[in-house]
Amino acid sequence: MLRGRRVKSDLYVRRIPLNEVPNDEEGATNYLHELYRSKDQLLDSYVNTGSFTQENDLPEYPVRRIPRRWYSLFNVIGWASFVLSQILRFYYNLLTSGSLLSISLAVGIAFIAYLGLYKMIGLTKIDKGSGYGSTDNDKKKT
Repeated sequence: MLRGRRVKSDLYVRRIPLNEVPNDEEGATNYLHELYRSKDQLLDSYVNTGSFTQENDLPEYPVRRIPRRWYSLFNVIGWASFVLSQILRFYYNLLTSGSLLSISLAVGIAFIAYLGLYKMIGLTKIDKGSGYGSTDNDKKKT
């Protein structure tokens, strides 16, 4: 996002009724293991084919597109312009103060902020997801 690349998200959502979840500990453990296996099947299928259900037997639901909301754009533009104007005013005052220490501090803060954002975005990549129940992870280790 910081580099101007398009961000696309696809979701596979299903509702699980509570009466399907077992009450005993052993049954709930097995149910959760199966749930994680199906989640990993969905993820593997999506990574390989771009479709959640092409490589497994889970039901495919019709695609539902969410329309763009213009008020969200106006909200972001309004807050971004307000915050950016304050940051730019701060940096302008820092640079016009003439202090070499202040200028180097301003550059250091901006660089650290950029590195922090870059690291945070790297943490959200899909290859950092769970490999629970996946047989591909066992093959990669050997």
